[in-house]
Amino acid sequence: MFEASTGSRPHTDLRRSAPWRTIALLLIVALATGLFFFGIENQVRDEEESVAGLQALRAEISTAESSLEAYTLVGEPEFLEPYRRAVPATGTALDDVNSAMGDDNRRRIDRVTSIFGDWRRRFAEPTIALVRDDRRADAEALARTGNGKRRIDRIRVLLADEIAEEMQETKESQRVERFLGAVGIAAIAALCLAVGMAWRPRARRDLGDRSAELDGSSRLR
Repeated sequence: MFEASTGSRPHTDLRRSAPWRTIALLLIVALATGLFFFGIENQVRDEEESVAGLQALRAEISTAESSLEAYTLVGEPEFLEPYRRAVPATGTALDDVNSAMGDDNRRRIDRVTSIFGDWRRRFAEPTIALVRDDRRADAEALARTGNGKRRIDRIRVLLADEIAEEMQETKESQRVERFLGAVGIAAIAALCLAVGMAWRPRARRDLGDRSAELDGSSRLR
């Protein structure tokens, strides 16, 4: 009988340790999921900032173009003020977008930077000089060549493609974020259930031991 009792003890210890192994595994899953979740959350935030920066960049370039067109038609210096403000703001927006993007996503933005520089050197600044010299007819003739508009239209296409790509990546990251959130909640719920199930047998054993002590005390009396 002693040997049978001794032989069953490892099986009893194994059954008692199994719930705590499950708890440890669930705890690891919950922690790993939490780390991945916060990583994806930061990625979503960066992608949203990239989209906002691209939209701001597009707005500044449109402002520069519109201001130049108004100045060409009217010839009054105040119509050029938005252009003067938009040019440095475009440079700032380009820096912000580049800082928010990875190296592999900067190809289009580098192209935008190059085209916008060409637009200023070969069209915007020559147009401003012509209007300032009271040669508005020549400035309008330069505009009719379409060289300036083609460059701005190309910039719009590049920015639209980049914005669409960033928004698609954001949607995919948000789906992963929601999935990891659901997994994390499920892991925490399972962890709570496992802790409860592991605690109940121990509580019953403690209650049984306490009852045995009380029975022993009453018999002694």
